Amino acid sequence: MNSINEFHNNNLNFTAKMNILTNEVNTERLQKIAQKFEAKTAKYPNDTFEINGTKKHGFQIYHFDNDLDEENCCDITNNQWNNLFKNSNDFIADKFIKLFEIFKHKNIEYNNAKKYINSVRKNDQYNDPTDFEQKFWDIFTAKTMKERDLTIAKDSTLKNFEIY
Repeated sequence: MNSINEFHNNNLNFTAKMNILTNEVNTERLQKIAQKFEAKTAKYPNDTFEINGTKKHGFQIYHFDNDLDEENCCDITNNQWNNLFKNSNDFIADKFIKLFEIFKHKNIEYNNAKKYINSVRKNDQYNDPTDFEQKFWDIFTAKTMKERDLTIAKDSTLKNFEIY
């Protein structure tokens, strides 16, 4: 299985849609960031990257992968949001793209695991794969989350966000 860094380094040409669902930010600036984000995510027209939240409660980024029927989320405190927006639009767009790549990689890995489990079920009709399935998912989930956490820990901005 590819690592998140390999996924990032493949120079994929993507375009996910970025929706801005908050009016408590500089929406004109966020629209410019969204244009940069969407220009670099053209290969994923069925994905949505939503920004929502308030200055009082913080902000959330949701990723919806309609092809794989998966959802991801990131919570950002108001302080973290303000620190992020001290940077250039390109810097912020790059952070959003990296976050998108982390989410997308997790979804692809989960989809591959689901296919594997289904093949085991199909090929082992006479045995109950429930125990195997639970052990597999426990190990697989731990591996995927560790990989995600290691990638995030290397990024001085993303490591401060709560990503799940």
